[in-house]
Amino acid sequence: ELQNTVKRIMILGDWEAVKGELKTRETTHDNDYMNDSTQHVLTPAEREPSEENTSKKDFPSLKKVQKKAIREAESKAILEVLLETRWNRKRAAEILEISYKALLYKIKEYNLIAARGLEMAYNYKRATS
Repeated sequence: ELQNTVKRIMILGDWEAVKGELKTRETTHDNDYMNDSTQHVLTPAEREPSEENTSKKDFPSLKKVQKKAIREAESKAILEVLLETRWNRKRAAEILEISYKALLYKIKEYNLIAARGLEMAYNYKRATS
C-alpha cells in the first residue's frame, strides 16, 4: 500500500492531492466502521458460534494483530515525519522522541529506504520538468 501511494505521488506530481485523498479515505473508513458496528445487534445464536464453524486457523491471535497494528502505525508515523523533515533523520528522531540509532533501525526494518528512493526520483522528475 505504501509503495502504491509513493508511486501515485510520483505519477500525479501532487503530494497535497494524494495526502488529502488518504485523509478522506481514512475518515471514510472510520465512519464505515462506526456505521457497521452500530447497525447490527447480534442474536444469541450469532454470539455463540458452533465449534464446527470456528477453529484456531481461522483467526489470528491478538498478539499477531497487535504486532501488525503497531508495525503499520509506526511505519506510517515515521514516514510522515521523514517526509516532513525532508529525510533529516536527526530531526525526525527528535520529533518522534526516539534515539537516532532506533530510527535508523526502524527505517531498515520497515524498508522505508525504498520510499526515499521513490521520493528522490519524484523530486528529480519535478525539477527537470
